[in-house]
Amino acid sequence: MHLFQSRRSESVTARSCPVCGKSRARAIGQLRTNFLLSLSKTEWDFVQCQYCELLYISPEPSATDLRTIYVESGQFDDPVYTDPGRVALIIEYMSGCFKGVVERSGHTEKDVVAVLEVGAGLAWMCRTAKSVNPNNVTIAQDISPEAVHKCPWVDFYILGDILDTRIDQRAPYDIVSLTHVIEHLVDPVAVIRRCKSLLRRDGVIFITAPHRPIGWRDNTSDIALWEKYSYNHVPAHIQYFSMKSMRVLSEQAGCVLDYWSHLHEGGQAFEAWLR
Repeated sequence: MHLFQSRRSESVTARSCPVCGKSRARAIGQLRTNFLLSLSKTEWDFVQCQYCELLYISPEPSATDLRTIYVESGQFDDPVYTDPGRVALIIEYMSGCFKGVVERSGHTEKDVVAVLEVGAGLAWMCRTAKSVNPNNVTIAQDISPEAVHKCPWVDFYILGDILDTRIDQRAPYDIVSLTHVIEHLVDPVAVIRRCKSLLRRDGVIFITAPHRPIGWRDNTSDIALWEKYSYNHVPAHIQYFSMKSMRVLSEQAGCVLDYWSHLHEGGQAFEAWLR
């Protein structure tokens, strides 16, 4: 493993990149846990893969910590999910995304399509699909029990992990959506491979997630920008993709990066389509 110097000039060992598997990582600094929960660590090393540009925390969060965050704690009562103005903006954005990926999969908005939403939470893509055509088939999956009964727009809400065989029973899907999910995944390559196996031949894997704080430039070490970043949720947000790291992820999973944009929210979020 590659040794590097942290902000406090301590020598630490970064775990291998969760996307490309390389062990050569550049230290940026350290990020403090910002959840009001009892977790195993209070501080995490923040590094950048020098091969694929992925930014990620090290070490990998423990299964116990992840269970505390996602299964034993609530998150969807926050105004960011419930404020009517915020909800309207999310639906407006998702409507444009849905139209684009439906057309890219060879359908029109009037066609009936099957949507799988991974790590669904409040299932915004499913909600959009039903608003466009009530006959669209919507399946949501999440390990958190919190939103299972809050989404009447979902035909089948599966409480379980991505390997749950109930997901296969309704495959293949025209759209597999991961909305602010991929940054949470311990093994993003395995999850995208699984999504690809569930996809119809001309289908699209839709991904949107945090990208970079405003003002950040790769090959710098301004950890203060990340500390102030609204999408800095340590250790829930495990990694942050660039176009290059998303392309490498696509290749590792046997997909093609069909579309990329990091113009959302002034560069703070990205959108990618995999096929």
